[in-house]
Amino acid sequence: MKTLKKTKEEINYESRKETTFFSPKFLTKKHHIFIVSAIIIAILSIGGYFYYNYSAKQMRTEKENDLQGITTLKSNQLVQWQKERIADAKMITDSRFFANGIEEWLNNRDIKQLNTDILEQLQSAITNYDYEDIFLVSVQGELFLSSKPNLKEIDDVTKAKITHITNKNDLTFTDLYFCPGHNTIHYDIIAPVKNNESTVIAYLVFRINPYKFLYPFIQTWPLPSESAEMLLVRKDVDSVLFLNELRHQKNTALQLRIPLTRKDLPATQAILGKTGIFDGKDYRGIEVIACLAHVPNTDWFLVSKVDKSEIFTEINSRGIIVSIIIILLILSLTIGIVWIYHFRQKNIYKNLWQTQEEYRTILYSIGDAVITADISGRITNMNKVAESLTGWKEAKAIGKKLINVFNIINEETRAIAEDPVTKVLKSGHIVGLANHTVLISKNGTEHQIADSAAPIRNENGEIKGVVLVFSNVTDKYAAQKQLKESEERFNLAMQASNDGLFDWNLETNEIYYSPG
Repeated sequence: MKTLKKTKEEINYESRKETTFFSPKFLTKKHHIFIVSAIIIAILSIGGYFYYNYSAKQMRTEKENDLQGITTLKSNQLVQWQKERIADAKMITDSRFFANGIEEWLNNRDIKQLNTDILEQLQSAITNYDYEDIFLVSVQGELFLSSKPNLKEIDDVTKAKITHITNKNDLTFTDLYFCPGHNTIHYDIIAPVKNNESTVIAYLVFRINPYKFLYPFIQTWPLPSESAEMLLVRKDVDSVLFLNELRHQKNTALQLRIPLTRKDLPATQAILGKTGIFDGKDYRGIEVIACLAHVPNTDWFLVSKVDKSEIFTEINSRGIIVSIIIILLILSLTIGIVWIYHFRQKNIYKNLWQTQEEYRTILYSIGDAVITADISGRITNMNKVAESLTGWKEAKAIGKKLINVFNIINEETRAIAEDPVTKVLKSGHIVGLANHTVLISKNGTEHQIADSAAPIRNENGEIKGVVLVFSNVTDKYAAQKQLKESEERFNLAMQASNDGLFDWNLETNEIYYSPG
């Protein structure tokens, strides 16, 4: 048989359960609260630190992926651009009709129609493929024809480029070079024109203006950034030569050179053969994260870079947000723990508040009119139905004597009816309103009402107030009154006529006989 008394082990278990970590009893001691707070702050701080590091690594990885993607894209587009230029040049120079026309014109330059036809083809190529100029030169670099009438001879630099071609039978890129004669940068494609015996009889030089497409293309950055830029560089003896105009420094194309001894320079590392992500300093001495790549079939190297400060600004912004969140969490939890410390002292007030809220909810949900008053007869609550019938708003009625708001009289005598609060306090029981009770609202409207008043008792049975529940029975009362009057008139009429009347209900077998 199970004993009703608790064993010693059960008592000890319940005692330990009550003092469990985070239990209300455990948190009633100040040093326990300090321990819990310190542990929570440590957990949040360590968690925030690791989250910040994780976010920083993730954001850096995202930026590195962006750099690698942009570098690969630009490199592929440069390769494709060169292939298209090669295809343009070969389509013209490989044409037997064009090559035969050149050979015929070289043998007899007095044929003006041939001269015109050749120039028209050159001009057509410029229009279709957006070249700056196309001109025909001899294998020694002497100018024969040009799409630009004002070009009478070519400069020594261009001539040297043509005469020093390693393989005279293949199409050649001159790379970007500065032309003192035109005081600008050229990029030429030199394509051999061959006769039927595959002997080179002349060269077509397709001149490209790098400021028109190449430089803007390199400088364009597909993502919003304040510091990011793309560099096109190549090796020049013992230096890094910058081929394009830079974002943060002007007049740099083929002008800016930095020694290869600058090993912290991403461009230097690119020329030395490194590819992929590299942390270093750019030409301004600013710390950057860069992606390095070689452009296939060229001496060019691409360096896409972004300032570290820009990346860390985003990281630090996220760190500030994380710090604010952690601080708010710490403050919230600290306040929560302090609240738990005062839990027992405030528990009674909380229960009272909850009870009051439940009471108010029930009160305002009742379909009948409800008014509550304290033992002194002053109104404490009033629902919407009661507001409608009395004409008083709850906010203005609270604190007023019930008799000033709940103005009731006897319909027949017009005498003031007895205050239900007084009746309840006297009897201590539920009391009903007398018949023929009329409620006069604030604006003078009269309502026939019915129902009762009851005492409000505390847990000790003491009366602490009165609740009055009533409803508008004006329509019902009027209908009953009209029916009664109708019956009275009918009876009078029957008595006056001396006629007899009976009513036989076949279902119930009940029979009614009039007095006659």
